[in-house]
Amino acid sequence: MAHPDYRLVDDVARDLGVPVGVVVGACGALGVDCSEGVHRSYTESIRQVVLQWAREGRLG
Repeated sequence: MAHPDYRLVDDVARDLGVPVGVVVGACGALGVDCSEGVHRSYTESIRQVVLQWAREGRLG
């Protein structure tokens, strides 16, 4: 069973409505290792990066 404080990258991507690669990229921009999941404390920071990228037109 996964640790309750960590979420799978797939789940974070689904919640944000973006591809997994976008979440992985946002984690990289934040310096977060998401290879074994994303700690819940980073979810809002990831969301902010994704929103900024959307504003800048980087998401397609």
